[in-house]
Amino acid sequence: MIEFFMDENENIIKEAATEQDLANWANNYQRKYFRGPEPTISIRINPGGSEGGCFKPKQQVVSIPHALTAFEKSCRIVLLHEMVHVNLASENGDPDPNHGLRFKSEIKRLIAQGAYDNLL
Repeated sequence: MIEFFMDENENIIKEAATEQDLANWANNYQRKYFRGPEPTISIRINPGGSEGGCFKPKQQVVSIPHALTAFEKSCRIVLLHEMVHVNLASENGDPDPNHGLRFKSEIKRLIAQGAYDNLL
């Protein structure tokens, strides 16, 4: 059951996503939208800072900022973004951190396949 609660400013917000939620979403996206063998990575919630998501290839970790976890659609958008980096890295070791042609092509493919439907 989805739970809602009030934050310190009396805003009603949805229960924050957990690392297990993120892993489940990532596994579903991987099966539905990405080719090839499933990469083995960890997904962690970064408790500090407010930076966006990050893929750390050497550690094989995707981190999602804690501040984002209360916003499911935003969280999923960031997760899909990082999964593009993960899958590009699994193809040839280059996650395309500068968001070049390979990265942009993958984002366009995901949009065309409906990955972002109901998220944007």
